[in-house]
Amino acid sequence: MLLSTLGGLALEGSSFRRPKPLLLLAYLAIEGPADRGRLAMLFWPDHDRPRQNLAVAVSQLRSGAPGALSADAGRLGALVACDAKELVAAATAGDWRRALRSHRGPFLDGYPVSVGAELEGWILETRDYLGGMLGSALVAGALERIEARETQPALELAEQAYRIFEAGVEIEPRRLVGLHRALSRLGSPHAEVLRREAARIGVELGAEPAAPPARPTKTSAPQLPPRPASPLVGRDRELGELRGLLEGDTRQVTITGFSGAGKSRLALELCH
Repeated sequence: MLLSTLGGLALEGSSFRRPKPLLLLAYLAIEGPADRGRLAMLFWPDHDRPRQNLAVAVSQLRSGAPGALSADAGRLGALVACDAKELVAAATAGDWRRALRSHRGPFLDGYPVSVGAELEGWILETRDYLGGMLGSALVAGALERIEARETQPALELAEQAYRIFEAGVEIEPRRLVGLHRALSRLGSPHAEVLRREAARIGVELGAEPAAPPARPTKTSAPQLPPRPASPLVGRDRELGELRGLLEGDTRQVTITGFSGAGKSRLALELCH
């Protein structure tokens, strides 16, 4: 079975359509196995009996989509393939054609289910991350088409990538450089927009971004990363736990999770 999360949410090869259990399955497919208690509070934060609600959802998945879920006394996991993970794997490997085949629309686009602030934050962060990965694949495709002198297909790919970032998906420096290069070589007026954005955030477009600076010596003054422009929503509990860990003698805390789940954003907020 394939769990389709791009452009909606459906379990292909199954007639199961219950919204909340499918969303639970999507979370597990992307994030990996998770503790039952954590899932209950994440998916039913305002309910009197979140664990009972989770048990009902698990029962519905087991009966409606046999074999889609792994479960034991303490943890749950997904046993289905997921198009979001396929998109990430393809884009990371530089296979832009396979990445484009995986994409059918924004992550959980228009999916009709009410969720709490924390789970909504995860959905939005994952949507942005996958949009960025798609944009990276489109830029790679545009540059390859340019080298093959296929101007119109190259322009279509580059313009698609530009629209993704124009819609508000954060653009990384290396993607900004590549997209600007493609749009400039194709004579697109959007290249000037990206040039101004690069100047605003301090990215040099004449070459690939420089390698990260060397580790500072013990005498170097610590430098905080810039504060993000948008506020962090729905992560008060995690921030409180991290601050509690760092109040004692702990010098380092590792934040783990699926790419795009907001680890870096959470760490930046903690810095400030």
